[in-house]
Amino acid sequence: ENTSLQTFKLKEQSLVQSESIIGVCAKIKLSMEKVLLLSMKKENHVMQGVVNIFTVDEEKLVPSGHIFCALPENAFSEKLSLLNREYFIACRPGRRFVDIWDLKKVELSTNEAEMIWEREIVNTKSIPMIKCSAVDF
Repeated sequence: ENTSLQTFKLKEQSLVQSESIIGVCAKIKLSMEKVLLLSMKKENHVMQGVVNIFTVDEEKLVPSGHIFCALPENAFSEKLSLLNREYFIACRPGRRFVDIWDLKKVELSTNEAEMIWEREIVNTKSIPMIKCSAVDF
């Protein structure tokens, strides 16, 4: 197996962006080409999961766009969510529903990702209540 370890050192402060632009940070995904920062932000009276995209140049991170994911219940469980370059997967606050957005299918006029799957994954009534405890893809 041929593997290599690369290190990066940012030499310059990136453009500072306020919470009103980015939202409240929930999760970060690092890769060699991009940094994805998942945040929550109210946009058009609806809470959105926002995937903020930064590209890496030689010296700093450069904001290169964002993708909105409209949250059905205006929230998601940060601990039970998954973000990669292709999908944002989130469990709703009650941990009974899971939603998946395709980050490659984005409406250009609104920058909104297409929700490709939403399901109630726990539909039994039990005591104690059964809830989703992990998300993997």
